Amino acid sequence: MDRIRSRRAATGALLLAVLLLAGCSVTPETRQSLAGYVQAMDQVEQSADVFLADFSNGLKVQDELKRVAGISTAGRPPLYPAAFVLPPSASAPLNETDSALAATRQALRVVHEYNAGLVALAEGQSEQEIRQHATALGTALQPLAELAKLSIPGFSQLAGVGSTILKLAQDASNRQQLQEAIEKGRPAVAIILEELEKQAPEFYRLSVVTTSQAESTLKGEVRRTAETLGDMIRRRGPPTGSGMLNAATDVQVQLSEIGQRTGTRPAMPIPLPFTAGLPSYDAPADAEVKVFLKSMRSSADRYVELIAKQNAYYELMAKYVSALRQTRRSLDLVADSLNRPLNLGDEAKRLLKVAFDLRDAMTLYRNPPPASALP
Repeated sequence: MDRIRSRRAATGALLLAVLLLAGCSVTPETRQSLAGYVQAMDQVEQSADVFLADFSNGLKVQDELKRVAGISTAGRPPLYPAAFVLPPSASAPLNETDSALAATRQALRVVHEYNAGLVALAEGQSEQEIRQHATALGTALQPLAELAKLSIPGFSQLAGVGSTILKLAQDASNRQQLQEAIEKGRPAVAIILEELEKQAPEFYRLSVVTTSQAESTLKGEVRRTAETLGDMIRRRGPPTGSGMLNAATDVQVQLSEIGQRTGTRPAMPIPLPFTAGLPSYDAPADAEVKVFLKSMRSSADRYVELIAKQNAYYELMAKYVSALRQTRRSLDLVADSLNRPLNLGDEAKRLLKVAFDLRDAMTLYRNPPPASALP
């Protein structure tokens, strides 16, 4: 019996030594490749977080617009609150919008922890370090299904996954079992990335709501100014002399251009509605008309920039989805490559590209070119 125990102990020691050697046999090239991959993945996460922060701010603007609209329909707001209302506590239930945003950020945290676990395995880190990453993955997954509730239905599939991973990490006695624990997170991460991608059309739809409101406001400004301008011109007779004829023609050209740019051409007083028998259109009248035209051009420029910004947001959504898809591809590659030499140089380049494309798209969206630079 003692001999059997001794043999088992020797075999166990040999197996442990092999496992340790296998865990540490990472070439400098592999470490460098992994370092580049980790940096690239960090860039993707940072870019995605910038996008989500902007989206959150957009929702706050929409909420404020709804609040102001409610005040305008309810009459004049009170000069001061009638009573003090306690602000919501940190433990108060989130509304659907806040819940969706919180769930999205938590989902990205899960992706981060899963990636960290894969890298720990690929780098040959100690079992204690790998256990920590597996535990962090399980901990990040646990609140996700409850946090999402009805706002992101697909996340309901993740209920219990975090607890399973935590138990596997706690019970694991070797590197292979720890790898299995981290591998358990792979389907969950796939679900997360798919659900985040499915969110994109709703993100865009919400942006269209705000843009449509602003578009309607600017068109209304142009139409009202055009109506006022038309009334003013009706109080004048046709111009006389080549100078005033040319000035009136230039006004019509500008009105036509503004109408074309803003989709308000039918509202433009073209041809200019002069009234026969009234004082002719002269230099003072033309100067007054120019003031109206300047106001209309300002509204038209803001309208053109608004449309350009919405188109930029569409491109931003496309880059966001590309980043999510590339993230999934890269995670799958690392997971599939744990048992063979890794060369993630090309993958890191792809990740960096989608990260920088997303960041550039965000910059263009936040800072669209002036109307003068647009076609």
